[in-house]
Amino acid sequence: MASYDQRFKVFLGTFLERFLLTYWPEITPRLRLETLRLLPLDLYADPPTGDVRAVDVLAEVRTVGDTEELIALHVDVQGQPLVTFPRRMWEYYCLLTLRHHRPVLPVALLLYPPSAEEQLAWGHYTTVVAGEEIARFRYRQIALRALPAEAYLPGAGAVGAALGLLMSPGPTLSRPELYIACIQHIMAAEARGEVNAAEAWLLGRCCWPMAT
Repeated sequence: MASYDQRFKVFLGTFLERFLLTYWPEITPRLRLETLRLLPLDLYADPPTGDVRAVDVLAEVRTVGDTEELIALHVDVQGQPLVTFPRRMWEYYCLLTLRHHRPVLPVALLLYPPSAEEQLAWGHYTTVVAGEEIARFRYRQIALRALPAEAYLPGAGAVGAALGLLMSPGPTLSRPELYIACIQHIMAAEARGEVNAAEAWLLGRCCWPMAT
């Protein structure tokens, strides 16, 4: 699964703006997406000589409004279930906040069949000390295999069609029919100039090997 994670890091680094527009459209009006810029990925857990930890995707973007601010956007790709994953998201949040001294918007992209709790829009991690809740951390959670492809494919752009390969086919589509529909959407996006040939190849290359 590690190689799949790497493919998605490349995928998100290339199509991050369109990913947000497709899978978290509620947040995009609050962001100036034209200012979106990728950042270096290495973090030092215990500076200056501690272990190096690399996040999957990290960017900065400015918010919209009278109190415009520069924030960090962190996307973590998780290819298999991990009991300690919420704590890991919390640790990354703390490290990124300390490193960049700015608000952090955390997003988790789950590639495996999720549990009922993981199908919720928000994941969370809570710290409790001596029976008292001290901190409660939330992160946006996108569990692709729980999403209905039929809700995303009508009018889908190239990114929505590519990730549709990993979604649930629903009651009216078989898995092979879903594959065909998604590939046709990617080809149509290339034909109308939404993506070029290299980007279309990358979309299929990232998602097709996992669509089983």
